[in-house]
Amino acid sequence: MNVYDWSDHMIKNEKKILKELANKSEEAFNLIYNEYYRLVFYVIIQIVADEEVANDLTSDTFVTMYNKIEQHDLSKSFKYWLVTIAKNNARQYLKQKNKENLVLDDEIVINTKDSRGNVNNLLLDCKKVLTQIEFNVLNYKIMFDMTFVEIGALLNISKSEVFRIYKRAIQKLRTEL
Repeated sequence: MNVYDWSDHMIKNEKKILKELANKSEEAFNLIYNEYYRLVFYVIIQIVADEEVANDLTSDTFVTMYNKIEQHDLSKSFKYWLVTIAKNNARQYLKQKNKENLVLDDEIVINTKDSRGNVNNLLLDCKKVLTQIEFNVLNYKIMFDMTFVEIGALLNISKSEVFRIYKRAIQKLRTEL
């Protein structure tokens, strides 16, 4: 089964996997971890801008998710719930360190090693053309397959605003690249 087939399988069986996870299944945990690790890491590194800290907080996020899985309402988006845990962990870290600067360190995100290493040059080109918000919306939509509603909830903006930002980013890339 290739990566894309696996993702489709994961999405179709997510509720079943989450129920198994509530029963503390190690296999279910590994499936969830492998499916959402990159997204959680990406969300956290945008907030803390430190790769080592982001790795630690990503692990903490999955531990928190595992310990609180019974609190997740299966009728609601698991992805959004998990991202909320990640954001809360990152913000709590910053509070503890008395940091106020939440600026994204572009080089850490762009140079993060992942299974899509060939995308890094394209990301660098996009980063030169797009504003930060356009870049983030495009990444969430394309790299993490998030809906406009999910992106809006994550960024605290309306779905229609996310759609406008996305369309503007695509138009910029068509004309500039």
